[in-house]
This record gives sequence, structure tokens and C-alpha cells, in this order.
Amino acid sequence: MCSNGGRLRMSMFSRRINFGKNLFERLLFIFSIGLLLFAIFHIAFTFSEISRHLETNLLVCNEPNHDFGRVTQGVHPECSFIVNNVTNNPITIQKVVPGCGSCVEIIDYSHEPIPANGFGVVKTTLFTDDLERDSVSIRVVL
Repeated sequence: MCSNGGRLRMSMFSRRINFGKNLFERLLFIFSIGLLLFAIFHIAFTFSEISRHLETNLLVCNEPNHDFGRVTQGVHPECSFIVNNVTNNPITIQKVVPGCGSCVEIIDYSHEPIPANGFGVVKTTLFTDDLERDSVSIRVVL
């Protein structure tokens, strides 16, 4: 039998928050809560900025590979890649870099802003003059 009439007292759960007995402990408690709230809001804001940045820089190429088939050496076949802006903001392509500078050249690309949910074009050509390989592919990586 317990000395308090059969009731157990859980001091950890029934204890009131102690703000401290002096001014310094109270200020330290308030500062700690404020710092915690600042950290929570800062993290939430940072993640929202990261997701906004990722959303505003998204182009999709529905067919990122093109197979020219067999091409005679010395012929320069061309290919156009259609890119789709899947964001809610216009996107401007600032630079297009070929993966293989010796056999692929960028002829032209959409210099004007691609509107939200709009389409742009990247035109390429394949140089086969000095090509010693049997197979070359052009792939769009965005």
C-alpha cells in the first residue's frame, strides 16, 4: 500500500513547467524557445526555396535519343529535339553544349523564353567526315 492512499504520483508528467527561480533562468528559457522556433521556420523556408528553384528549372525532352540509322561518311544529317517546359514559369535556354564536340554541332536552339507548358527546339547536326566509329548517338540531357 502506498503512503498517499494507493495513488501513485508520476512526478515527471504532473510537474508544472518551472520557468526558473531567477530572472536569468527565465530569460534563458525564453531565448531557447525563440531559437528553436527560428530554426524551425528557417528550415521550412530553406526547403520551400529549394523546391521553388527545382520547379522553375525543368525542361523535359520526350525523345532524348535519335537514331540516324546508317549514314554515309561525309553526309551531315540534322535532327531537332523538342523540349517541353513543364513548369508554371517561362524558361530561357542560355547555353547548349554537345556531349561530343568533334562529331555533333548545335545548329540552333530556342533563344526566346519558352512559356509555361510551352515547347522549344534544339537543332543538331552530325558530322561524319572524319568519323571512324560505326555508331554515334545524339542524346539530349537537360
